[in-house]
Amino acid sequence: MDLKPSEQAVLGQIRVLFLEGSGRTFRLRELTSRWPVLHYDAYSSGYASLIQRGLIAGSADGQGFGITSAGFKAMGLAREIAKRASTSAARVSTPAQARAHTPNVPRGAPQAAPIARCAAFFSKVLKLGR
Repeated sequence: MDLKPSEQAVLGQIRVLFLEGSGRTFRLRELTSRWPVLHYDAYSSGYASLIQRGLIAGSADGQGFGITSAGFKAMGLAREIAKRASTSAARVSTPAQARAHTPNVPRGAPQAAPIARCAAFFSKVLKLGR
């Protein structure tokens, strides 16, 4: 596929967004914040051209966009999508497991009583104050 330089630049930024994130849809603000101010018009026209070519799909409210299958092929990420799809099935957890996990404690770590955690915290704080 023969792309204009502005389309290549925007598609490259979308590729980086995809590799940094985990989804296929993004807020337009995430993309436009990466555009140089002096070249905003060129990037904007490149974005519009990508929508017309069907490489990305704009959202109904105009505030977001999604990467289409053709867009993944143009970015050379078709294999990456297949890898993520095959590994995502292994990472799916039940809602009970998701609720039981607290983000600051590793899974499988022993749960201390709240009073024990408070005592440990305050003993550390008092030692630092001396």
